[in-house]
Amino acid sequence: MDRYRDLLNEEELKFSSSVLELSADAQRLYARILSRRGPIFLLAQFVYREVKHAASAFDELERNKLINRTAEVPTELLCQKLTLRQLREVFELQEFKGSKLALVSEIQDTYAEENILERIRQRLPWFELDQTDRIATFSLLFLGIVTRISARSLSMTLGSCALNNTLLTQRIDNSRVDTTLTVT
Repeated sequence: MDRYRDLLNEEELKFSSSVLELSADAQRLYARILSRRGPIFLLAQFVYREVKHAASAFDELERNKLINRTAEVPTELLCQKLTLRQLREVFELQEFKGSKLALVSEIQDTYAEENILERIRQRLPWFELDQTDRIATFSLLFLGIVTRISARSLSMTLGSCALNNTLLTQRIDNSRVDTTLTVT
């Protein structure tokens, strides 16, 4: 951590401290969450032998603003996360024989968005990662993960930019930064 202290702002240092000060269970759970594909995660999918007290670990992650269990997400995205079987159970449509896409469409036609969210929340609570911008920063610094930035993101970051169909790839290793700009 000290190695990159001069590169991090106050909020990033606070984030780092909050992660390092988590209980062992919360750190293990957070590591498991970070290894999963999001942006939405179902609470029930996080049962691990090494996390002895999952409920308190989730509470700790939420208190430290590392996850958000009250996130309002688009119903379409949430329904995509659920299986066909789960959707049938939540909306009591066990007789439905069509595809998942058809079922999601029927659910959205039948129920208001807030009703869909509430029904799912009651049976299959979910959460989102919080502070994802800080997670990306630490991934670059400590893991040397390759990051791809579209021309649009580059333009937004650098201001006016006349690059179209470009891809900036950056890899940070222990001793150097390799940056490649590809124009297609």
